[in-house]
Amino acid sequence: MPSPIPTRYLANTSAALGLFIVANSIYGAVNPRGALNMLGFPVPTSPSDQKLVLGLTRMQATTRIALGASTLAMWNYGCYRAMGLGGVVGVLMAVVDGFVSRDVIGKGELGHWFAAPIGLGISIGLLMD
Repeated sequence: MPSPIPTRYLANTSAALGLFIVANSIYGAVNPRGALNMLGFPVPTSPSDQKLVLGLTRMQATTRIALGASTLAMWNYGCYRAMGLGGVVGVLMAVVDGFVSRDVIGKGELGHWFAAPIGLGISIGLLMD
């Protein structure tokens, strides 16, 4: 059964979310301390702990840049079902991020979880077409 929403709208929305992920992740890769502060995560005071946390933040940000860029590439080449599968991965990522946020700082999970139903709806629509 085809999606009731035209595929091009779902694909364009997914691409916009991919662009949002890339833009935010570039900020995290360039300024990991600022990204951690923006999300409410503490930055350790010890130099060795800082180096580890900031390095892991850069690694996580570049991984998300790759995810967002692959979404944009799939959009560009018209691979809409693949975009749907990528969206499911993004939903899982948002859910895990929420649990990590709640575990580490005791709050902020809803800032991640709000994206899950949106991403899931878009992904299901792309997979149905």
